[in-house]
Amino acid sequence: MFLLQLLVVAVLAGTIAATFVFEAHRQAVQEAYDRSLAVSETFANAPGTREAMESRAPSRVLQPRAEATRRAAHVAYVVAFDPNGIRWSHSDASLIGGHVSGAFAPAFSGEPFQETFDSTLFGRAVDTTVAVFGERGEVVGLVSVGITVQSVKGVVMRELPLLLCLVAVSLVIAADGTALVSRRLLAHTAWGLRR
Repeated sequence: MFLLQLLVVAVLAGTIAATFVFEAHRQAVQEAYDRSLAVSETFANAPGTREAMESRAPSRVLQPRAEATRRAAHVAYVVAFDPNGIRWSHSDASLIGGHVSGAFAPAFSGEPFQETFDSTLFGRAVDTTVAVFGERGEVVGLVSVGITVQSVKGVVMRELPLLLCLVAVSLVIAADGTALVSRRLLAHTAWGLRR
């Protein structure tokens, strides 16, 4: 009986742990999407961004700003690019002038476009792309901000030791409680049989 009760508690603890890990991962991914959205919209709407995109040398202004934003926001990349997908900024300056990877056309609608995709440079990334509009309503450029899925997994993995400790403590408490109840029932049954 004791082993059966311990097995039930272990299964419940394992199920709770798995649910916690799944929920923590889902929440971390959602937070990555939220942060990616906030950084991309902030950069796109920052004073001077539109003017830089409409200038003759967008990279001269956008590259240092994008890199400063990337470092300050702790994201994998902040890429500004033209409506044809040609980069004006990138964390690897040698990629400026090349074509962006991933979809961006849905952002032309004016709504932020979010996706998870495989980047050749960063691996799997959570990405948000927003369009920057000119005075006549035309798209003059786009901003894409990404956070690596690896960094999202890091958030979950940092919480895992605490979770495992809690599961272990729960199992010890359950085992002690079950053993105590089993001993009392056994003693009570033995006392009743002697009467």
